[in-house]
Amino acid sequence: MSDEVCYSTVIFANPGTSANDVKKEEETTYAQVMTAGSVQTVPPTGSTEKKEEEEEIPYADVRSEQTAPPPGTLKEKTEAEAERDILNQTYTMLLQYFPVESYCPVQPGTQERMCGRCLPGWRLLESSCYYFSTERKNWTDSRAGCRKLDADLVIIENLAEQTFINETIVSYDGQTWSHYWIGATDTVNETVWVWVDYTLMTTSYWASTEGNNTPDEDCGTIIKSQQQSGKWYDNSCSNSYRWICESRALKGPD
Repeated sequence: MSDEVCYSTVIFANPGTSANDVKKEEETTYAQVMTAGSVQTVPPTGSTEKKEEEEEIPYADVRSEQTAPPPGTLKEKTEAEAERDILNQTYTMLLQYFPVESYCPVQPGTQERMCGRCLPGWRLLESSCYYFSTERKNWTDSRAGCRKLDADLVIIENLAEQTFINETIVSYDGQTWSHYWIGATDTVNETVWVWVDYTLMTTSYWASTEGNNTPDEDCGTIIKSQQQSGKWYDNSCSNSYRWICESRALKGPD
């Protein structure tokens, strides 16, 4: 803006001179003024740029020191938060669909939970849990009692399981022959014994002459006695006996 004002002043400085003189004087004065202006106003080469750099660089450094997080901090925080959210979601689902209070009771005197592979009061053998009742019911109601516990009447598949059950059951109510309901029946097809999961019975431990087609004896039991302990009998499904439930155990550590 100062260059333009000086240029106007030069044009009207000598109104009495001729046009050629005016033009010459104008050009000469203009050149002088512009040169003078250049000398007066233009700083040494690079000084302005250097000044700006000096102002900008410290500002950039300060901003970086004040706001930039340490390397990797933001990423690590994000990963930690994501992992926390996943754990919270998993725990919420467990509370909704898994009986945490039953399988993982709080230990006395602490706030910690200790989880077992079976519910309290159940017995563990390999990958199964077993519940031995102390009540007496008919076969149908006994099975209903198991199903309320997310289980079913026991399916005995091998000698190890047979031996375990035989060693666990006890005589009750002073009876010589104490029966426990198991998950075997031939109700649908007489003499064709199946388990409660509808699989055919391929291994059996019947007492002599048992598992026959005697009418109205369509449900299986295992007994505890001094003579035939551990043997199976077929009985009327309406009889009142104790029962044995079986469910899958929770997966344990490898």
